[in-house]
Amino acid sequence: MGIAFEDKIYLYDEYLKITENEEDANTRYEYIHGHIYMLASPSIKHQRIIGEIFGSLHNYFKGGSCEPFVAPLDVKLYEQKGNIIGNVQPDVFVVCDQSNEDELITPTLVVEVVSPSSRSRDYVQKLDLYMRSGVREYWIIDPMQKKILQYTFKERNLENVNIYNDIITSIVFEGLIINLTEVLK
Repeated sequence: MGIAFEDKIYLYDEYLKITENEEDANTRYEYIHGHIYMLASPSIKHQRIIGEIFGSLHNYFKGGSCEPFVAPLDVKLYEQKGNIIGNVQPDVFVVCDQSNEDELITPTLVVEVVSPSSRSRDYVQKLDLYMRSGVREYWIIDPMQKKILQYTFKERNLENVNIYNDIITSIVFEGLIINLTEVLK
């Protein structure tokens, strides 16, 4: 899902100018490590999977201090030094620190659903982006291979990788279990 802009590194301010000047306000963009990507609309299957995941997360977190969100919603991600390294729209994500109403804080859990055109970005660029920005758990749902990869990070370093074909159990959120068979049906 997406087309890369000119193959050069953009500053975050340049990204903002480019995306603010676009005539179509419905066009979605992501900024990852200086590169700009225009996002295509997701497929119906993709949206169904996102809906199932969001529904499960919504039920799990209802009434708690964490809240799940679904794309399209911009999330700015920062390196330890405070530099913006990404402005992305994760498919589904969970935020536990909502102290700033104007801007979402780094998510604790991010879920991306792979599509043929987003494969490289989800498996490589976003994996690095989420790790470096302080996300604690990252799930990649791959409907074509019928699996979920679960990455956990500690202090902005890779801690663990698991592969699931049926049921995923969160490492960060105790008792959060999602049945992949139900999600992909």
